[in-house]
Amino acid sequence: MKFNKLFWVRIASAIIPGAFSIPLALYGMSYWAIVAGILVGQAFQVVALWYSSSWRPTFNFNVPVAKEIMHFGFWVSLTGLLVWFYLWADSFVVGAFLGTHDLGLFRTANTFVLLLFDVLFAPLLPVLYSYFSSKSTAKIYYASSTIIRVIAVIAIPLGFLLFTLAIPISDSFFGEKWAGIGFIIGLLGVMRGYSWLVGINGEIYRAVGKPQYETVVYAFSSVFFLAGYLVSIQIGFKEFIYTRLILGMLSLIPHFYLFKKVLKNSLRPILRTVILSSFAGLIPIGMNLIIPDIDNGILYIIVVSVVSVVLMGMFIFFFEHKLVSTFLFELRKNSGSIKQFQEE
Repeated sequence: MKFNKLFWVRIASAIIPGAFSIPLALYGMSYWAIVAGILVGQAFQVVALWYSSSWRPTFNFNVPVAKEIMHFGFWVSLTGLLVWFYLWADSFVVGAFLGTHDLGLFRTANTFVLLLFDVLFAPLLPVLYSYFSSKSTAKIYYASSTIIRVIAVIAIPLGFLLFTLAIPISDSFFGEKWAGIGFIIGLLGVMRGYSWLVGINGEIYRAVGKPQYETVVYAFSSVFFLAGYLVSIQIGFKEFIYTRLILGMLSLIPHFYLFKKVLKNSLRPILRTVILSSFAGLIPIGMNLIIPDIDNGILYIIVVSVVSVVLMGMFIFFFEHKLVSTFLFELRKNSGSIKQFQEE
């Protein structure tokens, strides 16, 4: 329940891999840049979590509790393996069929996009599982639908902003040797923006004692993902990226179906917010057409980003002011409850 410490550990663990990998890749370390970033990030997380906790393992062993944990943990572990496949299968296919150059473009772009979204949303996950586990189904629905809608108004516009600024980002931060990476950043940005709509579903399934639901979804999706990868890569790299986007969007369907089935409630408020957020995402595309080109690429990125964020924020607040007010109120109320719990 020490969410304040977990938050900072998760933030740092999300930033460190990209912060190490991207500079090392720019300096020519090839795939070792990815390896180094992952190892450094995981090593930091281990040290930080052990330092933050007074708990240490002992030799005591409770057989009934162990059996219960093993049954639950089997599904969680299997899901972890499937998630690993989901995150890395596309890279394996690109590397096997197209070689290290295209693999470097794809993995670097993917790491860049993941870094932005994980910094914002990854620290939520351990907090949400603990929170949902103590609530009734009705309260889980209320809390999770609110959180998903808040994620939607942030993640979807951010995805479209990345899509709009992908080429200036490529030119300003990566250079000529990384030609083509902007296209990948743009499409993966849109995909990740929508993918985070179901980013907390695994915590919901586990909180209601149904961890196998997430396992089934990933197992089912992995078959179609792999088939799509193997077919599209034969056509070309761009076609592979388009297929990755389409498959990522289609994978939302089973998660939303299970969300409705598990919590037995309507998806209408979530879908309304998703549609509004998608319209808000068109604003940076419009700003890119209106704002004249600036020779300084970084300045252009800043100008378009600031103007777009302000306009998107106004648009979303106009249509979703109740959501914003409710979220801020609940955040303040629950943070006070958590602080009181920690003090006790």
